[in-house]
Amino acid sequence: MSLTLEQLQERQKGIGGSDSPVIMGVSPFNNIHDLYLEKTGPVVEIIETPAMKRGSMLEPLVADIYREKTGRKVTVEKKLFHHSLIDFLLGNVDRKIMDSEKGEGILEIKCPGLQVFGKCKREGLQDYYQIQLQHYLAVTGCKWGAFGVFNAEQWDLIHFDVERDDELIDLIIEKDIKFWEMVKAGTPPPEEEPAIDLPAIGGELVQVTSPEWKEVISDYKEAKGIRKEWEELEKVAENKLTGMMEVEGIGAIEGFNFRGYHKEQAGKPTFDKKKLVLDHPEIALSPYEGRGKPFKVFRSYILKGGNHE
Repeated sequence: MSLTLEQLQERQKGIGGSDSPVIMGVSPFNNIHDLYLEKTGPVVEIIETPAMKRGSMLEPLVADIYREKTGRKVTVEKKLFHHSLIDFLLGNVDRKIMDSEKGEGILEIKCPGLQVFGKCKREGLQDYYQIQLQHYLAVTGCKWGAFGVFNAEQWDLIHFDVERDDELIDLIIEKDIKFWEMVKAGTPPPEEEPAIDLPAIGGELVQVTSPEWKEVISDYKEAKGIRKEWEELEKVAENKLTGMMEVEGIGAIEGFNFRGYHKEQAGKPTFDKKKLVLDHPEIALSPYEGRGKPFKVFRSYILKGGNHE
């Protein structure tokens, strides 16, 4: 979307969603040194490129297509969000969405050319998309978000739901704070910031059609449904139990091969790493913080709005 001079000045006062991928070293469009110059130098008007104009013009249309395909409520948010604790973390989201089961979320709309669109279909969401959305989830406090990726040449929309990843958000905030301290101190960052190694959402997308794949995917989807139903039933039963215990003033019960406790207890001590890094940004450079061994993760998405059986 095209930004006014006032919006450009506001962006210079903090770190937005498109800045975090640069700081994390995964943006193909900018580098951390140029971003530093943008934040510390005079405000320069951004001239809209054809790609930017395409995205700006198509955004309302894609929002309507997304609404029709998903059945979700889509609303425009005409305000700049600020993180509740870290005021310089900003978010100018494309849309807010509402899902009957998940509640309120964030919708980001992308209208790339054929090359990037094809890459998203083959490989899933790109790293810089992931970082941008997690930044917005951190700023707004939402638990989930979605991407609508649309290509005008093929007139095709693919969409992904993305859950909030607090571990990744902690890392984003930590690096954003470190960068912002450099901006305030007038200290240029290193020319090359190491890129974060993100697991691909979706990986290489290979269409599977054999009966064996259909059977195992069907089993997995059924298992997820059973687990969700079990969790909901467990919560209902737990609420009934604790409600009866509160009514009768009972803190512990035993019977029918069951023992349960429902008592007030002192809160456990916690360590607020975010606040520590915010108050002492030099902690982010600590040589005592290590990284575990690499491991594989599995992320799944139940696709909606199409025939995938």
